[in-house]
Amino acid sequence: MKQTKKKLTWYVIFVGARPGVYTNWTLVKKYIEGYSKADYKKFHSKQEAEDAFEKCSRSTYNSDAAHVWNPPRPPRSK
Repeated sequence: MKQTKKKLTWYVIFVGARPGVYTNWTLVKKYIEGYSKADYKKFHSKQEAEDAFEKCSRSTYNSDAAHVWNPPRPPRSK
């Protein structure tokens, strides 16, 4: 069987829990859920995604930095 190489898709979160550039849609979905004005977009190259993020960002973006999101814990039941 011939295997086809899957192209990597890049996602940019402009407004959400963790703005940045990602390759994992499941993670992006987690970071934008619950944001009524979440802003994100899909790109087909890393360069396009980083350029778009940098253009809309007020800070510099380090593509090698690890992105971790710690959602708030639900209140404890009494």
